[in-house]
Amino acid sequence: MIIRALLPKLAPKTVKEKIIVLLASEFPQTVKDLKLKIKANFNESVSYQSVHKELNHLMTDEIIICDNKKYLLNIEWIKQVGLFSDLILSN
Repeated sequence: MIIRALLPKLAPKTVKEKIIVLLASEFPQTVKDLKLKIKANFNESVSYQSVHKELNHLMTDEIIICDNKKYLLNIEWIKQVGLFSDLILSN
């Protein structure tokens, strides 16, 4: 689940979650950058194709955007996550 990547005490498990965590701290990044950082930060070997596939899913869900073959988190999605967090706090 994508929300898992946003929780500070839980380690991201899926490639999608790892991409979100990486893009939250450093952006924009290319597919190659993300592939190398997943290996370095999470000690997991992933293929270029699997990273690209997950990026396409994240773009379809409007979580990330692509600009000149570099990827970054969608600011509108970040705002929605913030609003959701505020709603949880207020409840």
